[in-house]
Amino acid sequence: MEFLATTREKAPAGLTAVIAWLWLTVAWSATYWILFFTTGVVQTSSDAAYLDFERAFPAADAWLAFASAWCAINCSRRRPQAVLWALVASGASVYLGCMDTLYNLEHGKYASVDADMILEMLINLSSFVSPAILIPYFWRNRRWFGT
Repeated sequence: MEFLATTREKAPAGLTAVIAWLWLTVAWSATYWILFFTTGVVQTSSDAAYLDFERAFPAADAWLAFASAWCAINCSRRRPQAVLWALVASGASVYLGCMDTLYNLEHGKYASVDADMILEMLINLSSFVSPAILIPYFWRNRRWFGT
């Protein structure tokens, strides 16, 4: 009977925005890699070392996209697994952000502020901002999800 009472609780504020953000992460990741491998428009350099480094990311980005999608699906269904997948996606995001940011710092990439690098900087920033929002949000609302 207690479960029925909790299922009628109002959704936490911002849930729709969080779900949209998770799906945006999935869409952005797919779009980035399609552009990277087809047009190269998102590549900040044609240097072989940079291209080799970037080509190491698709599997990890696919994992981030999968975790984000599964989190969004579980959010929509109000399943406890949403909290777990939010933490998985957040961990993947921070890890990818650290790898990419460190490479850019070590190779002086941030010194060249053109349109491509601004996009890269926004990606790096979102890698840290997203988990800083998602982790507290899901932890604060974990009981609503049934955990």
